[in-house]
Amino acid sequence: MENREPTTEVNEQPSDDFGANAIRLNLGEWIIVAILVSVAVLLGPWIWKRYEAYEPDATYRMPFAMSEDYWHFERLAEHAKESERVFVVGDSVVWGEYVLPGQSIAGQLNRRTESERFANLGVAGIHPVALLGLLAHHGEAIRDAQVILHLNLLWMSSPKRDLQSNEEFRFNHPRLVPQLFADLPSYRANASERIGIALERRIDAWNWVRHVRIAYFDSQDLHHWTVENPKSDPWSQITFELPAPRTELRHSSVDWTERGIRVQDFDWVELDSSTQWAAFRRCVDVLRARGNTLRVVVGPLNEHLMTDASKAGHTKLVEAAKAWLESEGLPSVVPDVLPSNEYADASHPLAPGYARLVEALGWEE
Repeated sequence: MENREPTTEVNEQPSDDFGANAIRLNLGEWIIVAILVSVAVLLGPWIWKRYEAYEPDATYRMPFAMSEDYWHFERLAEHAKESERVFVVGDSVVWGEYVLPGQSIAGQLNRRTESERFANLGVAGIHPVALLGLLAHHGEAIRDAQVILHLNLLWMSSPKRDLQSNEEFRFNHPRLVPQLFADLPSYRANASERIGIALERRIDAWNWVRHVRIAYFDSQDLHHWTVENPKSDPWSQITFELPAPRTELRHSSVDWTERGIRVQDFDWVELDSSTQWAAFRRCVDVLRARGNTLRVVVGPLNEHLMTDASKAGHTKLVEAAKAWLESEGLPSVVPDVLPSNEYADASHPLAPGYARLVEALGWEE
């Protein structure tokens, strides 16, 4: 009798029924997933607004750490619109870099008029090219209202600040500049980054997710945050309590001479060839097309720290800007240069300077 070894049949196509990473959905289950994702995308931002505490007072300004949270800017604009307030729009001069919230242009106007009518829509570092993107994509609520728009000519004080330089450098708010059809030599983002940012502008849920990262995860995505905080629970970060604006000064309230700032010679760009000036004009067009009534405030820059040649170049730009505003029928205010000791640097006033600037606005009603 023959002894035969037992044989084992080998399946040439191994089954992966028990594959560790296999998740198989049938058509019906995929439809359910699609519905859930769609609900999250469409309703997530709307639901979030109902849970996240947000009651800005008359002195509120965007917390500095949230300067690139454009979803939050939208909420601030919406709240100001609902409250029928006057929008004060511009960069850190409007925001109030060297003063307390109540000492900014909006704060001083509220105090002067004994009201809460003025809303600080200033965003730190927002140059005109970025401001155009902010208004176009995130400022829809700024319509049929009164708007005070600040023009800071310091953004035209060199080809680099004017974004004309061929040198690559890190400028403020790159996510707001044109991504697909623009000639900004200093902006070198790759195609993938540009397309992603362009899509983000059109999908509210993506802006909302970015808001959550900035407000609760130190501007990091979940992966990097958990790597840096391995023992922390991500869900505990979601408090639905926004970072409060700082109530103390970001910088000491001393003038530019005490800071050791030297006299400077600016390489002014002609308005006709200026990228930032062209963007500012388009900002005006966007705001007027939405039915807003504008009043433009030009500067005032700190001529005390300019060389004579630089001061002459600045005067020329101010006169050109004023002439254009008059040709457009736009009410404008060109305040006198403030006393030297009321400037913190080239463009930012200290508290007494803001008070003097608001007097020049002459807003009494």
